[in-house]
Amino acid sequence: MDRNDFTESLFRKVIAEIRDDIKKMESKRNGSIAERLSEKVDVLEKIMAVSVMKSKGGETDIPIMAENNSREVQEEANAEIPERIITDVELAEYNGRNGKPAYVAIDGIVYDVTNNDLWSQGLHFGNQSGRDLTVEYGACHVGRPRLNKLPIVGKLVITKTDKK
Repeated sequence: MDRNDFTESLFRKVIAEIRDDIKKMESKRNGSIAERLSEKVDVLEKIMAVSVMKSKGGETDIPIMAENNSREVQEEANAEIPERIITDVELAEYNGRNGKPAYVAIDGIVYDVTNNDLWSQGLHFGNQSGRDLTVEYGACHVGRPRLNKLPIVGKLVITKTDKK
């Protein structure tokens, strides 16, 4: 076993232990703490995957981990998506400030994050609600487990275009 394989094995072992501890926390009603920890573990897992791919001379794009993704994507596909159309201009109004709800768009679907503990005052790890956060979400989350817990408000339609 070379050094890279050993490092990857060690990372996977630690991540598995952390995930077990998170499950124990969730069962003791520490859901918001467990969810934050789970998100951080997802980020670490992605960093590890990119690092391993680089060390093996592979592509450096962050891989989608199909085993974690397939069930969540299927559940979301079966979710009822309201017919409401929300433009990007309208979405910007839902930033969680001044008593307004907090909405975010990911992959063309608008979610209500107003009552989510992780979105205090419309902010989540520096990301402001009222925006399309598809890229930011994809860079930090493996699969879609958090989205499945959020109410769906409608579909995003982009109206702004950048003119250069």
